[in-house]
Amino acid sequence: MNDLASSAHNYFCDHYRHTLMGTIDTLDDPSPENFHQLRIRLKRIRFIGNFIKHYGKSKAQQMFKPYTKLFRYAGRIRENHVQVYLLRKYGNQFSDETIFKSLRKTERKLIKKWPDIAIAVLTEIVRSYLNITKEISKCTVSSAQYLNDLEQHLTHCFTAKISDNKLHRSRKTLKGVVYSAEFSPEFKRSVNHFCNLKIASKLEDAIGDWHDLDLVMLQHKWIHQKPVGNNLIKQKQRERIKINELLPLLIRPTKSSSIQ
Repeated sequence: MNDLASSAHNYFCDHYRHTLMGTIDTLDDPSPENFHQLRIRLKRIRFIGNFIKHYGKSKAQQMFKPYTKLFRYAGRIRENHVQVYLLRKYGNQFSDETIFKSLRKTERKLIKKWPDIAIAVLTEIVRSYLNITKEISKCTVSSAQYLNDLEQHLTHCFTAKISDNKLHRSRKTLKGVVYSAEFSPEFKRSVNHFCNLKIASKLEDAIGDWHDLDLVMLQHKWIHQKPVGNNLIKQKQRERIKINELLPLLIRPTKSSSIQ
């Protein structure tokens, strides 16, 4: 394996282990924090899936289907948690408990099915491990080329004004940049040469918060008629202002990578 493939291999193996442990944690304690941490790990696994898709030697996306199943089902539970959190936080002593009863009922149903789904998917994940590591080893792109591609993609996505309907997609690009910087200290220095990573992390969080607020308002149309709706709208506007302030600071004026 070349240096980049080796870094990607080590990164995948690390988060593979964390995914197994994180899934077990949710079985022991299906708390919002445990599902949040599991989703963080799974997002990095999905990043490696996209890496193989672009730089691998064969179509390997089917190997990541178990992770996708886990990610999507855990996402439904996590989304429920986020809705409760945001409605409580911005509810201004929101007194209508009907919605919370409905959300709690949904959560109980989802979590009741979670053990069977998680255990079945974990079996598939373990089976796919060796095949995925083999696919990573076939990647021959150089670190310099990968970093150049990363910079070009970032520049393409963030040089123009980003509309609301493209914010979520732009967040995926940011995640790819941030996760690439986690490959190694050398990669972090190289990525930080063309992208301000501190700004990237803040921007990624701000877009995520904006998106969560947007989803709550889309899923509960009636909320616009309540005081909580005004609070959510105002907070969503604050997040958009924060995003707009961070965007010009993201891409550094200097040119690309120091890794050859």
